[in-house]
Parts: sequence; structure tokens; C-alpha cells
Amino acid sequence: MRVKINVTQDHIDKGIPGSSYKCPVALAIKETLPPGDARRISVGLCYVSFYRKKGINRFYTYGLPKRIVTFIETFDEKKKVRPMHFTLSGL
Repeated sequence: MRVKINVTQDHIDKGIPGSSYKCPVALAIKETLPPGDARRISVGLCYVSFYRKKGINRFYTYGLPKRIVTFIETFDEKKKVRPMHFTLSGL
């Protein structure tokens, strides 16, 4: 399954630079997935991982597109970023 993730200006405004749990990408993923489906969403420079209810609780890790990696690096450097979207595949 493929899910489109929209990182909005609100996510950017509420995001915390250097936080893997409260960066704009993590906030956007949490908002997009069904309530209670994913928990402990953590975004690294090249991946996103979280526990997901899929029958039983399991830990999943997904790679991030290069342009999202660049977005995260720029945001963490406290530079201006713009809203964008990307697709998570294999959910």
C-alpha cells in the first residue's frame, strides 16, 4: 500500500529541529495514518520507523526519498523549508 504524506506549513511551524519524534515529517505521518495505527514515530535522516498495529504490534522501518532527507537536514539547520509531499510505500 502507498500513502501520500503532506507536510504542511502547520507541521513546519509546530516541528522541533533536531527532534526525531516532533519534526514536521513525523507530525505529518502521525496525522496521515489512521488514529492508533502507528505509535512512537521516529524520523531519522534516511528512514522513518514506528510500531504499527497490523494484527500484532510490530516495528516497521521505511526508507525516505532523497528530497525528504534534504528537507530534514535543512529544517534541522533551522533554515527555511516549504511544504511538500511524498509517498511512503509498503505500508
